[in-house]
Amino acid sequence: MRIGVNATKGGSHMRSLNILFLLFFALMCFGCGDDDTEKPQEAPIIQTLLTQLEYPKGLWIGGGKVYFTEASGRAGYGGRDALSEYDIAAKTKAILKDPLVCTEGVVVTGDGGIYLTSWIGTKPGDAGRVSYFNAALGTEEEIAVLNIAAVDMFIETTGDIYVIGSSETPAAPSLYMLPAGEYGSPRVVHEALGKTLSLAKIGDVLYYSEDGGNINRFVGPVFEAFVDRDAESMSVSSTYLYYADLAGGTIGRIAISTKADETLAKNLHSPSAVRWDAASAKLYFLEAGTAAAQYKDGTLKVITGIHE
Repeated sequence: MRIGVNATKGGSHMRSLNILFLLFFALMCFGCGDDDTEKPQEAPIIQTLLTQLEYPKGLWIGGGKVYFTEASGRAGYGGRDALSEYDIAAKTKAILKDPLVCTEGVVVTGDGGIYLTSWIGTKPGDAGRVSYFNAALGTEEEIAVLNIAAVDMFIETTGDIYVIGSSETPAAPSLYMLPAGEYGSPRVVHEALGKTLSLAKIGDVLYYSEDGGNINRFVGPVFEAFVDRDAESMSVSSTYLYYADLAGGTIGRIAISTKADETLAKNLHSPSAVRWDAASAKLYFLEAGTAAAQYKDGTLKVITGIHE
């Protein structure tokens, strides 16, 4: 009988140990299968790619290269007006055209064609142009004249190019579309948008910013006020509208669904352009530089680690 009692107690003891072991194992493995979205996200990292740029203005990403313009001479600081490219993989810069006429905006087609735009005379005003950079000849060729002081441009995957301009004329043709294959025949899309600064487009939604701190949009033909925000330049994804606030010295983004505003970089030297590259999930931007250096200390930078 004594032996039987001891055996029973021993079995109970072993069962208790097994239960404790299972509880310990469960606690150790708690959360092992959790989604990565529940883990803390790393903060974005800002990297400087190029320095000593002379009032960089236009910006586009395509084919593994960053295309940008410099407009120090045109802006009145006696410097360079040029088109350059930065090879992302090789980390090298090449000047493609210097001097350059159109310095405000640049876009690149799928087959590598480079198109530029700029105002003529004054900004705001009622005259502008679009040009083509002929890489084979190293020349800039005018392809269209616009009745608006052109300040920015955007190209669709279809090849259609949109150009927006700034004017104080009430009925000015503010937004043009240059259809693919007919770039020499611009068509007016919207009039009387006032003193505009930039545009961005995704699908049938077109955003434009105004001098005075407003971002508006057209959803198809329907106008909507979007947010109050200074935006010298904009770039849009399916989730966010990225912007460069030149006067405020910040790069930020606005959630399209909630309109929540988030600062990604601050204390910058006049950020003049921003461009989201969906393929690499990187945000490229330009700083125009400082007045003390006559705007010849501009930079090209990139923000990595951004979560869409």
